[in-house]
Amino acid sequence: MFDYRPSNIRKEWVPIKSKIPEWKVYFDGNFWGHHDRERAGKEVSLDKQFVWDDEVWHIPAIYTCTKGLVVDFCKQVPSERIRFFMDKWNLSIEDGGSNFTDEQRMQIDAENPLAININRKVVLNGTVLSGTHNCGLSWNPCFPEGNCTEAKNVIRHYGLNPAYGWSIWRAAFPWAKKRKPQITTLRITLMQGPVAIPGPHFHVSAPGERIEFTHPITGAQHTLIVQEYAQHEMSRELFHRKNQEFPTYCMVMSYTLSPDLPDGAFTVTDCLRSDQPRQKITNPNEPQVLTGNCVGFIGVAYGSPAINYGGREQSKVHVICSALHFKPVDDVEWRMVFQEKNRKDVMVELI
Repeated sequence: MFDYRPSNIRKEWVPIKSKIPEWKVYFDGNFWGHHDRERAGKEVSLDKQFVWDDEVWHIPAIYTCTKGLVVDFCKQVPSERIRFFMDKWNLSIEDGGSNFTDEQRMQIDAENPLAININRKVVLNGTVLSGTHNCGLSWNPCFPEGNCTEAKNVIRHYGLNPAYGWSIWRAAFPWAKKRKPQITTLRITLMQGPVAIPGPHFHVSAPGERIEFTHPITGAQHTLIVQEYAQHEMSRELFHRKNQEFPTYCMVMSYTLSPDLPDGAFTVTDCLRSDQPRQKITNPNEPQVLTGNCVGFIGVAYGSPAINYGGREQSKVHVICSALHFKPVDDVEWRMVFQEKNRKDVMVELI
């Protein structure tokens, strides 16, 4: 995911005035450098441009390295779209919106014009290459002085128009065989990743309840049927830090959908976050101290895990857990979350 702010922005913003480094691309490196003695890749200029729905994309070059192929993707964004997005959410270079709710963050992620949420398929000489790692940065024309040196280097090297916003994504693909091949054909398919869309909230009091809802994209009517609903206490043996206490109480719900939705297209999550771990009390007169650690495997943010059971001929049973708390919970406000892909794949012939 790309931030709308220049890549070097932290809590205290200081304009960068360092010298733009020499342009070199390494298979095991990123925009900020590399960590071993590998040789820089050979640049193959392509200057490929294509339109994906309403977005203009550039693939200015690829790099053939000893270990594999590196591809740079650049998404062009009109400055007006960035400014509209920032004004809508009252964002600034100093304030990135740390006080937003989870639902607001989902909406911001979905609307951020500088975000890149894609998967890719690379076919080299008829053979699919599996990607291993990628990195990204962005150029925001609304704050030109705040853009990082690495972003300035990309803009300069590829001759990109700095009046536009740019999302720049670099991906690496190992060769299918140990020896570097001679490239005769190369094509790339880009596939948008699902976007999280917040849905209705609801409460559950007992198994058997039926919650009807309308899909926000398709408009189809669905029913969520609660199969089981009960309090649960996690085993303390799951937590191994002796000097900390972790929340262990949650609600567990299993449900079916009628009609069902594809795997990964729908889930349910707690509207609250888990309680933060705290230091164990050795002296009862000492105040409790919360730590900065998160209970990361359940209920912390949107996207709590669901477990599917059942075959193709019957409704799958989905199991979801609420956020974790130090005391038993009686009532949970649940939120539906839809994962939707709203654009078709695009295939681009590069060579």
